[in-house]
Amino acid sequence: MSEEQPFDLPRTGEEFQIPKRKTAARLFVAGVEPQDGYVFLAEVGESYAGPERPSDLLRRKRFIAFERADGRFVMVNGRNVLGLTVDADTEFSMESLSTEDLAGDSATKKNLRLQLDSGAELTGTIVYLQPHGAQRVIDFLNQDASEVISLRDEEKAHIVHLNRVATIEIVPDEGPRE
Repeated sequence: MSEEQPFDLPRTGEEFQIPKRKTAARLFVAGVEPQDGYVFLAEVGESYAGPERPSDLLRRKRFIAFERADGRFVMVNGRNVLGLTVDADTEFSMESLSTEDLAGDSATKKNLRLQLDSGAELTGTIVYLQPHGAQRVIDFLNQDASEVISLRDEEKAHIVHLNRVATIEIVPDEGPRE
């Protein structure tokens, strides 16, 4: 006559799993051609409400789990990751307010072209908020807190480690299209 104890847990291993979202990504790694596959994001961010963002992986993880397009898994040393490209909604969550939303006209918005130290080129728009008199791109890039930046490129987001960027060029705004 065995009675179930209130502290008995099923022994499936599921109780030790953290729910993750499988997210399509292009991974840029030093010395390797860009690879398409998947990264895994937690349902909740470590230090804020809402889902984990791809930029969190580059900021906080020593190793990043990556599933290649052929289904094989690798763990990539975060120091060798140059960047990730994902759907913009994954990085710039619709659940949180953007820098533009919070700062309005005070935010600085610039189009940039980045060349990674691998030679890969990424372009997109960065939006940031800096104190008056320190709103230049170089002021933003040289602040201590900037180690990873996220660029919006229409429906994609490029997240890059700044220490893996060889050059950054400010691209003139094309203005309104007719």
